[in-house]
Amino acid sequence: MPLRAIARSLLSRGYNVTFLTGSEYKSMIESIGATFIPLTGLADITSAQMAAMAREFLPADPTSLKPTDGVPTKVFVDPIPDQWEGFQRTLRIMREGYPERKIVVIVEGEFRGVLPGILGAEAIEPAGYIGVGIVPLTLSSIDTAPFGPGLPPDSSPQGRVRNAALQKQDKEVTFARAQAGFVESLMKLGAKKTDIFFRDANPRLLERFVQMCAPSIEYPRLDAPKAIQFSGGLPPGVRDPLVEFPEWWSDVTSKQLSVVFVSQGTVSMDADHLIVPTMQALKGYKHILVVVALGKKGLALSDEIRVPENVRIADFIPYDEILEHTDVFVTNGGYGAVQHGLGHGVPLVVAGIKADKAENATRVEWAGVGINLRTEKPSPEAVEKAVVEILEDPKYKKRAAEIQAEMQGYDPLGVIVKNIEAIAD
Repeated sequence: MPLRAIARSLLSRGYNVTFLTGSEYKSMIESIGATFIPLTGLADITSAQMAAMAREFLPADPTSLKPTDGVPTKVFVDPIPDQWEGFQRTLRIMREGYPERKIVVIVEGEFRGVLPGILGAEAIEPAGYIGVGIVPLTLSSIDTAPFGPGLPPDSSPQGRVRNAALQKQDKEVTFARAQAGFVESLMKLGAKKTDIFFRDANPRLLERFVQMCAPSIEYPRLDAPKAIQFSGGLPPGVRDPLVEFPEWWSDVTSKQLSVVFVSQGTVSMDADHLIVPTMQALKGYKHILVVVALGKKGLALSDEIRVPENVRIADFIPYDEILEHTDVFVTNGGYGAVQHGLGHGVPLVVAGIKADKAENATRVEWAGVGINLRTEKPSPEAVEKAVVEILEDPKYKKRAAEIQAEMQGYDPLGVIVKNIEAIAD
């Protein structure tokens, strides 16, 4: 969705846009007027496959510091040859169709299929590359622990010793198989240089890398490459606006009640993880209105789930519609959800540990904009305590408003355009 939003904005400004991604997204991309080219083979990963791999490989508790490299290998390493083939195929099509035009490549930050050419493989070369970070930076640093378990940064002498030891463990043990596969793929594809850790490759090798957030919600790194820039936030997803609001929408907009919005996300959608505990936690609070978004049109809660009187439920509500009226956002911690919440100055309660969620949750806590519950299935008591604390302590709202103001000082899509023009000049 963030890349689609960028593409749609570029199209509106008169750019010709070609989009290389999974076949599952063909209609979504063509609907905005972009030229669609599908990935094939192992690179054509569907959202259902991603969810299945997450269930199979991700640790039940990332804070145990014992992650597996199953997902990184299957999602970020094994597909590189097919990603590279798709990328070169796309460049050939564009060269043939527009022989006089310069091609600038916008790369989603975890897509490594452009790297062989950057590392010396024989290739059709574009004018330049712009990386776009839509998850927290995975970049290793002397100032941070490795990405994954959600450890806060520590730039003290003792912290840097910790960081170095954990990163050595990451590179030589935890992700040794993924790194070996990464190097093997690069060598087979003709790369001349392979001595870089696969998780560091894009932000260190791409000449420009735009992280889609405000600096205050990403860890400072003294040794970060100069290529990294900030956009202030994610561009809003391209969603059809609500044409017809729920009949209870006036309850939300009346400003008579404190609004707590809860969403389980769009991948991990088990209501028992977060939605049910939140409803149970706040059912006795007459001054609180709980708004539940199930995450996808057509979804409904099981008939066995009892819905308290102060709860309102919709299958899908665009974040930007509801967050305008929200006092506390209870979320499982997806990057887009966190950015949307902060874009509206809403403090967060985060309950998520898998994929990038532990990292997002720790950044929320570190930045002072919310509370990290350190689990994906919190108890009602834990949710209640966190929500009440945020409603009663103004420091969370104040800090969220400060980051909102920081975000508003940026032009997310303008940053992309500025970089495109600089490369094409």
